[in-house]
Amino acid sequence: MSYAAVILSAVVIMFIGRQAAKLGNRLDADSHLEPTKLLFGEKLGAAVDYVLVFFLYGVMIIMLAGGGSAFQESFGVPAWLGSLVMAIAVLITLTMGFDKILVALGAVTPALIIIVIIIATVNMTNPSVPLSEVGTYTDITKTPTGIW
Repeated sequence: MSYAAVILSAVVIMFIGRQAAKLGNRLDADSHLEPTKLLFGEKLGAAVDYVLVFFLYGVMIIMLAGGGSAFQESFGVPAWLGSLVMAIAVLITLTMGFDKILVALGAVTPALIIIVIIIATVNMTNPSVPLSEVGTYTDITKTPTGIW
């Protein structure tokens, strides 16, 4: 049942996001508020805006914490310093403007895909733990939800 809920949520989010983006493009909107309020009405649009802000804030906090943790694991620096570096990088990125961000993403994304393919190929052809032994390294009792 949870897989169906995840798939349904993804489809709904993609559909609403696509419709809002198309509408925003047609309206030549400067903000997400115009298409949101047009799609959902004045009152429900305001509520949807608050929900979006709440979840985007949560995602930002989680991403900064993850960045801090990655810096700590990779470079041995305190997690707060890694989070600060990530926050500064995000601020610099946001000041670049939308078009420059798209150019940067267009340049970085193919490189990331190639790196992931190389890492996956190396690990599949020369695994550090044979696939037949992977089960011996898992302990489902230590996870809060069983299989996850």
